[in-house]
Amino acid sequence: MNKLFTIIFYLTIGITLCFSQQTEIINFSYSLPESSLFKMKFKIDNNGTMKIRGTEAEMAAIKKAGYNKDRKVQYSMSATISMKTEKKINGSLPFQFTFDQLEQNINSDGKKNNQSLSLSDFPIAGEFKNGQYTITSILNVGNAQQEAFIKSLPKNFISNETFIPQIKIGEQFTIKKEISTNEYKSAAQYIYTLKSIENSIAIFDIKINIISNTNSKIKISGQGNGIMRYNIDKKYAISESTSFVYTGTQQEKSYNITGQSAAESSLDIELLE
Repeated sequence: MNKLFTIIFYLTIGITLCFSQQTEIINFSYSLPESSLFKMKFKIDNNGTMKIRGTEAEMAAIKKAGYNKDRKVQYSMSATISMKTEKKINGSLPFQFTFDQLEQNINSDGKKNNQSLSLSDFPIAGEFKNGQYTITSILNVGNAQQEAFIKSLPKNFISNETFIPQIKIGEQFTIKKEISTNEYKSAAQYIYTLKSIENSIAIFDIKINIISNTNSKIKISGQGNGIMRYNIDKKYAISESTSFVYTGTQQEKSYNITGQSAAESSLDIELLE
């Protein structure tokens, strides 16, 4: 009888360990499911300082325009976005999205520029192919200025695709993303580490290393961290929040600009159908 209880005990332990190991390994797709409709809420807040130094003529022009050589800059953007994906064809996943509601607030030394508008009449089309996303067209734009404004809006809510057949707790992968504010555009390496799995939700820690664009006059460096929540069953990231600090420099012939900023961003995604 004691031997029977011993066998049952070890079988129970073995089954428990086996189940635990299975739940700690997931198939991961950093992408959007095809033929689906999403509602996204994206927000970024940026606070920093900017110093401008230059020739006497440049500094006089800045003063005449009503700006200080050392200024505080605040930028915030919040957007509600509708995105629809089509069926994948020949390795291409077409998508289309609109900025249903958009708010931008800029405060530079007390000079404010606030905008609240809807761009739902201007669908933005693109595709994921070979893991990369591209914007192919903006529909219904009336002029070049309007198109340029829409193109300039941060698209931090879109990322290139990454597929990992199996990832265990403690393992990591890296994705290159764009970081955009009203002042700077740069790229960053996002390093995701799988920390835990609870109720079909995988939790990833994020480490961010901001990479300077060698082709740009603006040089940026910085780092940050964050958390991502991933729906294992539906295979998409349901939320991601990050914070990072960075410095930027821009050198021109008659002046140079240095800036320091701290930023926070959040993205929440709801699968509608």
